Amino acid sequence: MILGLETSGRSGSAALGFPGGDVVSSFTPSGEGSARMLAPAVSDLLRQSKVETSDLSAVAVTIGPGSFTGLRVGVAMAKAMAYALRIPTIGVDTLEVLAVDFERSLHQAGASRRVEFWTVLDAYRGEFFVAKWLSAPAATDDSTATSTGVPNSHSPNIPNSHLFRSPLSLVPSQILPQRSWYELAANDSSETLVVGSGATKLLANGASHPGSFIALSRFAPTAASVIALANRMLSDGKVTSPMDLLPVYLRGSAAEEKKLATKTAQ
Repeated sequence: MILGLETSGRSGSAALGFPGGDVVSSFTPSGEGSARMLAPAVSDLLRQSKVETSDLSAVAVTIGPGSFTGLRVGVAMAKAMAYALRIPTIGVDTLEVLAVDFERSLHQAGASRRVEFWTVLDAYRGEFFVAKWLSAPAATDDSTATSTGVPNSHSPNIPNSHLFRSPLSLVPSQILPQRSWYELAANDSSETLVVGSGATKLLANGASHPGSFIALSRFAPTAASVIALANRMLSDGKVTSPMDLLPVYLRGSAAEEKKLATKTAQ
């Protein structure tokens, strides 16, 4: 059984992945932040699921990119729990988690063709965390498909998460200024899908750039998709010692950049 944590943004979530493939999730209140709410959310999730910490085989967590504070909170909790329980940790890329969330929605909507899409989070200061993906072939089990459009939310109980295959990475996670992303996206051959909370802001100046863009900003990374990725990584032996688990920020903090700028100016 795997505990999954997602704390890269303003709110967070926790999930339990059961051996049969079922996933049960709990979300922290929006805007409350993860530092104060994550531990109670995990405690409530374990209690309501009647699971003991001794039942856990690994703790998986998003390691970045994302909020400095959020990532530190999630990684610290994953390290502490895994060290105390003597189990491994699994660090997953936030933008890949977001891609899996969108992938799941495509399958639930009954999408039959593969599509290219970008996942994007606002990195602030005029920059964005971005990655590009090609959706996986449709799942063989279509029991979760619907006849309508892409869902807007995730059920707290998500069955058969192991059936969802990860999308193929086309452009790895990186941080880019808005203009640089538009130059990169100009190579897209057709309509450009941009998924994630930073999508609307990233496309704010789209009218001045060639191409057709669609922003799907309602999607956010969830702990349920952390579990989906962690199951695959655990089976492949891609685990980390709690002592070696570290956040991946992709850039220095504002304080670090200010200190560097001061040294450069001297």
